[in-house]
Amino acid sequence: MFKSIRILLAVAAFHDYEIWQMDVKTAFLNGKLEEDVYMTQPEGFVTPEDARKVCKLQRSIYGLKQASRSWNLRFNEAIQEFGFIRNEDEPCVYKNFSGSIVAFLILYVDDILIIGNDVPNLQSIKTWLSSCFSMKDLGEATYILGVKIYRDRSRRLLGLSQSTYIDKVLKRFSMEESKRGFLPMRHGISLSKEMCPSTPQERERMSQIPYASAIGSIMYAMICTRPDLSYALSMTSRYQANPGEGHWTTVKNILKYLRRTKDVFLVYGGKEELRIKGYTDASFQTDKDDSRSQSGFVFCLNGGAVSWKSSKQDTVADSTTEAEYIAASEAAKEAVWIKKSLTLWRQEGKDDQGITYVQVRFCGYGTRFSAYLVSSIGTLQWYRYPNSTLESAYRYRYSGTSIGTPLEISLVSIHGKEYRYPSSLMELEYRYWLSSTSTGCLRTVFGVP
Repeated sequence: MFKSIRILLAVAAFHDYEIWQMDVKTAFLNGKLEEDVYMTQPEGFVTPEDARKVCKLQRSIYGLKQASRSWNLRFNEAIQEFGFIRNEDEPCVYKNFSGSIVAFLILYVDDILIIGNDVPNLQSIKTWLSSCFSMKDLGEATYILGVKIYRDRSRRLLGLSQSTYIDKVLKRFSMEESKRGFLPMRHGISLSKEMCPSTPQERERMSQIPYASAIGSIMYAMICTRPDLSYALSMTSRYQANPGEGHWTTVKNILKYLRRTKDVFLVYGGKEELRIKGYTDASFQTDKDDSRSQSGFVFCLNGGAVSWKSSKQDTVADSTTEAEYIAASEAAKEAVWIKKSLTLWRQEGKDDQGITYVQVRFCGYGTRFSAYLVSSIGTLQWYRYPNSTLESAYRYRYSGTSIGTPLEISLVSIHGKEYRYPSSLMELEYRYWLSSTSTGCLRTVFGVP
């Protein structure tokens, strides 16, 4: 969900769209029930003569299992009456185009972002929503799901920061006065199940440590604005069932790194065209327990990262080529999803609303990689050497009607190179540690508005 928010914010920064925010008061009370639901009379409101009777609900209330679903159906019905079209691949994103007027609406439970280029049209959307539900107008968007939004509209820059959230996390785990770490996970650290507690005394001591809570708190920052935590969190989250002292030390090192970098921003802007650039890499057999490899990718739009992932592969790769092939296949799937979404959000007949093309580059030793990807409009398929055993296992094909601009996959080595993005007032170094090897490190520089 937040991936779609980042993509639309990057597009809004590029076109200098308005970004407004609204909140639905008591959202779940607006849902219409399709089932017969009864409840006991609330305490203090029992009628003496009807004390043995129960209440039949006419609307959904908080606490019902179907409350969120019924609210979403009610909102979808109301917003489509205004003329919005729902995105089938991302059901919480709506678009509304009329001539040169563009409007997007993003719904996350009861938080609403309205993005568009015409102020009167956005005002009419607000008026319509206020007539359907009890709304709170929050004006220009400043916070969305705990993420602070900064804008410099004169230079068309938009920044996302979670410094306030990170401060709360550091205080929760008593790390607000700790040393400042340089990296989320130092090169050469290897975690395994051998580090897990083996005696009852060790298990009792580790049960007092909030390991899983720390992982969950860091994960929210990683999902929203911190791609640099992806690899470290992928490694440490595997041992939540039985963490050891070494695992906890690694998690504390992530918190120390967050203390040093809590004020960094994820910035969009400074580009002359909307172009998706993706980078993917694999690290062979990084998991000591089951010998599985690590995959990672990051996609950038308008100067900033919009989608990223670092995870252990589902199967054991027999060679580095197979590990890289699996990683590239996953990146290709993500590229197709992003390209399709951006094409669906594009205004009909307006090529400048779309993406020039989608480019994916293979990092590290990709020049020795034997696979390549070719694409035509509406078709995407992997090709390798004939009679390859990997071809049937990891071939990925996308077929359908025209989905717009072509998608380009180029396998190149970027080892030793830096990709720098335009800075504004100051520059902060960011590193995407997508794999445990140095070749998996993509250095990117973001500016802070």
